[in-house]
Parts: sequence; C-alpha cells; structure tokens
Amino acid sequence: MSIRSALHAAPFLALDEGRTATRGFVGTVPMAGAFVTPSIRLDKPLARGGMGSVWRAEHQVLDAPVAVKFMSDGFLSNPEALERFRREAAALACIKSPHVVQVFDFGVTRGGLPYIVMELLEGETLQDRIERYGRLPARLTIDLVRQVGIALSKAHDLGIVHRDIKPENVFLIEAEHDIFVKVLDFGIASQIGVGVDEVVGTPHFMAPEQMDGHAVDTSADVWALGVVAYYALTGKLPFEGRDLSALSKSARRGPKKPLSHLLTEAAPGLELWVAAALEPDPFLRYPDARAALDALDELLRGTDLDVDPEPKRHLMQRVHYETDDDDFFTTLVLKRLSRRRLASRSVAIGAILGFAAFAVYAIGGSQLATQDGVRSALQRILPGEKMPGFGD
Repeated sequence: MSIRSALHAAPFLALDEGRTATRGFVGTVPMAGAFVTPSIRLDKPLARGGMGSVWRAEHQVLDAPVAVKFMSDGFLSNPEALERFRREAAALACIKSPHVVQVFDFGVTRGGLPYIVMELLEGETLQDRIERYGRLPARLTIDLVRQVGIALSKAHDLGIVHRDIKPENVFLIEAEHDIFVKVLDFGIASQIGVGVDEVVGTPHFMAPEQMDGHAVDTSADVWALGVVAYYALTGKLPFEGRDLSALSKSARRGPKKPLSHLLTEAAPGLELWVAAALEPDPFLRYPDARAALDALDELLRGTDLDVDPEPKRHLMQRVHYETDDDDFFTTLVLKRLSRRRLASRSVAIGAILGFAAFAVYAIGGSQLATQDGVRSALQRILPGEKMPGFGD
C-alpha cells in the first residue's frame, strides 16, 4: 500500500458514545491487565505524555512482548490529532527499514481509544546519551548519522518527510559491541510539498523554511540531521532565539560557533558535511538523505573517520577550472541520479552548488570556495544555465 493511499484509508471506527469498555478490554483509559485485542494484554506503562501513553504488553498467542501506543482520550474529539495518529501508523507500515520501528497492528479499542501495536524497544534516546556524556565522539556520531540517514532514505524514496528529526526521536539499542538506531515518531510526517502555512516540528531542529511555514521537502530532514550531528558532537545547539522568528534569523546567519571551534578532535570532512547540511537555502542543501549520505562518504573517504572504505555507486565527475585570479582549483561534483528532485536540470544545478560550495580543494591545500568561484565553475560545467542562489 502506498503512503498516500494509507493516509487516506478508511476513517477510524465510530466511537462508542458512552465510551464504556467491555469487561476485560481497554476503555478510554489503559489499565494493566486489560486486553487491547483478544490476543494483546497490557502489562505496564513505559511512558506518558500530553498526547498519549506507551505500554508494554504481551502478545498472548505469540508469547512475545510488544509496545502499544495509545492516544489520550482528551484528543478523541480532535480531528487533527486523530489524523496525526493515523498518519504515524501509516508511515511506519509503509517504510521498510530495520531502522524504523515495526508496526504490527492499528485500530480502535472497544472503548473508542486509537492504538498502534509496535515492536518493543529497549535502550535509550540519543538525547539521554548526550545528556549523560555531554558530547559524543566523532566516529560514533558519524555511525548514528548514517543509520538515521538510512531510515530517512527509505522514507524519502516514498516521498515521506519526517519533519521532526531530533535526539528524542533517535532511539539507541545496544547490539553486542555496536549501537543500533531506530527512528521514532512519524506522527507529523507528510508527503513532499504539503504543509504550506503549517508550522510543525521542534523549533531548534526545524529548517528555516519550515519555521517560516513554507511547504517542506526532504531537504528539511537533512537540515535536522545536520543539527543533530552538530548537537551530538558538541553538546550545544547551533542556533538560538527567544521565539520562532529570532530562531529563524539565527539559522539563516549560520551556527553561532563554527564546529571546528568546539570539537576536541580534528574532523575537517565532517565539518564540511555539517556546514552543507545546514545550508539555509533548501535549493543549495543536500536534496535528500541519500544524497547527504553519499556526500558524507565522499568527504570522509581516506580520512581517519572513514569507516566505510568501499566505493559507492556514484557517478562522479572531476572538474578542473580556473578562477578569475588565475588560481587553479579541483572540485568533486556529485552528480547523483535521483528519480525525483534531481530529475530536472535546474534542480540538478542546485544540488551541485550545494556540494561544490563546501568541497572545493586548492592544489596543495584545502579552502572553501567563494561564491564567485563556484558560480564560475558551474557556468563552465553547464554553460548558458542560470545559476540559482547568487542573483544576477
């Protein structure tokens, strides 16, 4: 089933006007020992929040533990809350990735309470880990970013934008000597291009266009992933502001402190990647998670942080060009063939600009390209094309 058809599937079952539970089954308030379905029995609460609660439960037939997420009965008359809950279930069911929580069932209890039955996770959130350690090593951060990116790539391939990537929604599971990541909470996920004049998400991790209420696409998730990486590496948020407007202005100016000033270990490739992910103009940002991961691999290849030495299936073009001041540069331009965003030539220019602006290397050293230098290079690559983002 496609995400679009899933999101517009049959509406919730009509709620029992009396909201009284059949004996032994969950009513409008979950209780230990009550049955959600004839085979799923609640054990104990795991978490509670304003929107609902999550319970540990036992699948009586399979003899296996599961998690059950309920919406609070106070939101049963709120159509937007009901749609958000259903949207989360639909998104989770559509995205086939080991890094996304698996959904087993979705429905409404006999007492009228919507629920989602999911796999039970044991571990902690990335937010918990950062609060305990203050900051994370670069190698671990890269590993976590890659795993979140893999989950987002699967979502982006389906045209789904998460819209709320943050440390609280990155769940860490200890797996032997490694950490396995699960991405949580697709409750405000949307199709690409929807959400005009709708500001949803967690402010410090929202892209500037998202804060301004514009329709967002997959590049908004890339921005959030960049903020998560910065926060994990430093223990500090890159932007600050007393309200959404001030925060948006701060985000457009760039991080208050460059990553290199806060890191305890040198990681130039990672610094460049974070800077590119936090490009304020979505047209110049990595277009989706897959492109962001490809660029991360390229920037780290051959460095001490290269944990994925096998070459990816990129189509790379090595471009030599001369700037106006006769300095010679060499840049790697990532030309990734995407079914969606990079389908048009004009959008492809934007993707190349986003990469080239942060990955230009001088002969005998490394330095960031100026806008004029990048523009000059792209005009040589694509003569006659208008260069977006720089004006005329």
